[in-house]
Amino acid sequence: MPDEIQPKNDTPPSPGEAAGEADSNIGRILGGQYRIIEKLGQGAMGVVYRAEQSYIERVVAIKLLHSHLSKNDEYLKRFRREALIASKLTHPNAIRLYDFGVDDGCPYLAMQFAQGRSLKELLLEEGAFAAERLGEILRQVGG
Repeated sequence: MPDEIQPKNDTPPSPGEAAGEADSNIGRILGGQYRIIEKLGQGAMGVVYRAEQSYIERVVAIKLLHSHLSKNDEYLKRFRREALIASKLTHPNAIRLYDFGVDDGCPYLAMQFAQGRSLKELLLEEGAFAAERLGEILRQVGG
């Protein structure tokens, strides 16, 4: 399954999640409707999970703001701004934002789940892109 997103096991644990411990968010229900299934990856601001929107049986991506950042007003503003901007984007190559909420003090974004490989994975697989291949990718991003 080369075109499917695989769970990322190479990311460092988030604060409060010790290496080797199970992620306490797996199985969690957010907003009464999003059941977290698996961790996909994480970044500086949050963790991204694959989840199911139970009412309509739709697979979604959930981005949770790191718990230590959810107490910081500046990061909350940035996360909310990300939600506002994403909600206004309409483009065939942009991920759709379905929902923004706060569950038990934890802000989250529910987004379209996209199957495929990341740019990082493509670069690792293919190496430096030829000009023609780079042009194809840039047309998708900016088209």
